[in-house]
Amino acid sequence: MPPTWRRRGCITKTVIALFAAASLAVHAAALTPEYQLKAVFLFNFLQFVDWPPSAFSGPHSPLYVCVLGSDPFGRALEDVMADERLDGRPIVIERQSEGADATHCHLVFIAEESDAHRQRTLTALESKPVLTVSDSVDFAERGGIIELDVENNHIKLLVNLQAANEAQLRVSSKLLRKAQIIGPAGS
Repeated sequence: MPPTWRRRGCITKTVIALFAAASLAVHAAALTPEYQLKAVFLFNFLQFVDWPPSAFSGPHSPLYVCVLGSDPFGRALEDVMADERLDGRPIVIERQSEGADATHCHLVFIAEESDAHRQRTLTALESKPVLTVSDSVDFAERGGIIELDVENNHIKLLVNLQAANEAQLRVSSKLLRKAQIIGPAGS
């Protein structure tokens, strides 16, 4: 067998091996639980939102990520955010039962099941520098800031900029490029 044929055979085998590895990576990604992926989204939101200085008690005070309601994440938030810091701030994860308990939080994932409870939470956090996130239908239209909408196995971001502005939060254009801008109901 000529040397060029052997090289072609090696190249072909290498290409096949690369495609097989890529296929396994895609398959492994498909096995990733939904809330593990959503935990990564929450961590990324922390990097693409700016809070006013008044949202923190000091320059090195923690950045609080809170979950309200029945926690769908399990250990995923801790796994994703373990030992991470943003602008020198440690990230602290808390679970809360009431919106009024979450006014010190910087990001609140609202996992509450009832519309009435979600609305009470949004009212309790209204005009506070808190990034509200949920995967509930029409969350952004009802005054939440970011809605995670799962459509065809893809997460689509819906962002209510008016609610973000009222909360004194600045959402990066890098995040907004991947999002659909939503206004409050009736606008």
